[in-house]
Amino acid sequence: MSLLESVQLVGLAIFFILIQIYIIRKEFTNRLKAKAHSCECYKPLFYYSNDPVFELNRTGHIIGQNPAARMLANQAGTVYVHRHFTEFISPICKEKAERAFSEARPAQPASIETASPFCASEAASFRLTFLPADQEGAFLIAQDITEHKKNESAINRNEELYFQLQNSLDRFSEDASGMMKIAELEKRVVHELQEVLETSRVSLIETGNFRNFACKAGCQPNEEVLSGLTRYQGIRLPEGQLFPYGEAAIFLIGDWRGMTNLILIEGRQPKLYKTPVKVWIRTLSRYLNVCYDNMLKINDLTDELERLTKEQKTPAWLPRLQYAMAEKERKHLSQDLHDSVLQEQIILYRKLELVQYSEAASAELKQELQDIGEGMLDIIHQIRMTCNELRPPFLKEWGLNQALEALYEHVQMRVDYRIIFDSERFCIPLPDEQMIAVYRINQELLNNAYKHSQATEVFISIADHEDGFLMTYQDNGIGLQSGELRNSYKTMGLYGIRERVRSLEGEIHVLTAPGEGLTIHVYLPCLQTTIPDALKTYY
Repeated sequence: MSLLESVQLVGLAIFFILIQIYIIRKEFTNRLKAKAHSCECYKPLFYYSNDPVFELNRTGHIIGQNPAARMLANQAGTVYVHRHFTEFISPICKEKAERAFSEARPAQPASIETASPFCASEAASFRLTFLPADQEGAFLIAQDITEHKKNESAINRNEELYFQLQNSLDRFSEDASGMMKIAELEKRVVHELQEVLETSRVSLIETGNFRNFACKAGCQPNEEVLSGLTRYQGIRLPEGQLFPYGEAAIFLIGDWRGMTNLILIEGRQPKLYKTPVKVWIRTLSRYLNVCYDNMLKINDLTDELERLTKEQKTPAWLPRLQYAMAEKERKHLSQDLHDSVLQEQIILYRKLELVQYSEAASAELKQELQDIGEGMLDIIHQIRMTCNELRPPFLKEWGLNQALEALYEHVQMRVDYRIIFDSERFCIPLPDEQMIAVYRINQELLNNAYKHSQATEVFISIADHEDGFLMTYQDNGIGLQSGELRNSYKTMGLYGIRERVRSLEGEIHVLTAPGEGLTIHVYLPCLQTTIPDALKTYY
């Protein structure tokens, strides 16, 4: 290698070394500028922050403190400067604090939470934040978050209390829905109050204008406490509102039949006066009030039914309700048969057909499958007929006239008498319950004619009549004697027809004699009242 080439190589090497030195110097300068900028940014925080701020060197020793930190040192009677910051932190948090200090030095701030650092109050909570500073040290900010923690804890407790009270209402309403006795309801509400308020000193008191008191459920109250309730004589208390007096509190749950019922809670119960608990008490009182009213009405109704039963007088609305409930059950049964049993039979029949017409089946097997298929078709037909009898098909959609015609066509195929139907004078619309009643009466009369009358002809007419509806049934059968007519109310279903007519405020007249057939007139007036709420769900 020549001298010239050696000089060129040395010069090139020196050039690259100078470039490398320039790059390193540039990075170092930028880093110093960044640190200086960081230090300048945090200086106002150091001098003017209301929170204690400490300046730490690279080893974690305190080399400076702001006025707030100096004030904290004076209150604690100690010195922070020239001591390691972990000396003033709880032992269980030292490792986390050192890790946060090391993580904060290179770049981003890091924080931890600890109790009572730097000899602060034992009940205090602080958030320690480490900010990068010059000379690879850090600023340590000790922010007092005691109030924040208290508020956060209060929010959590209120949330837990809310869920507890909501679950309480759900439990009580579910249990109360299955209770039939007032005494059970009273014990249940006292138990719920004891559970939620965590006290056994809960009583359900009945009083007449706050003169005489009787404990109906819960613990026996103190006599002095009861005597103090006389102050409320003549005062109308709002339902569910809490009234404290002394170390006890009361709230009204309702007034029934001249007697005031209230809840008495003895002893100091701080939980009782929290806003969610007050709302819960008002809601519980309303639930209880509704349950009381319903149970009292049920008791009155039961007593009335017992009295009428002893007097052998059944009110018209009772069979009306019974028939409505029966129709609802018929409807459900019809739907269940149609949607489950009938559909399953049809599916099985289709599968049977596939096997029957497959090439692999022998002639003998095909004949057997055909016989089984015909039997299944009969079953399907019977299920359809049963569904139609349980719930008249399209009675509401077609109207009474067409529904009866369809019934007569079906009956005519299996009886040996002729049915004549006249509906020319019928045009008024009937309520659903009257239409169903007329349809059921027709079913019963046609069945009786087939079983007992030996008639060859049955005549049925429906017509408008004096602001109502009139149906006439006539047959040319063997008729009945007066004694047989009385027995027929038990054996021929006439009793059910008479009760159904009576439940709709109607009239029924039966005319018959031996050898002269049977004539029945059924009159239903236009109902002046609408269907009761209790019956609406059944139509």
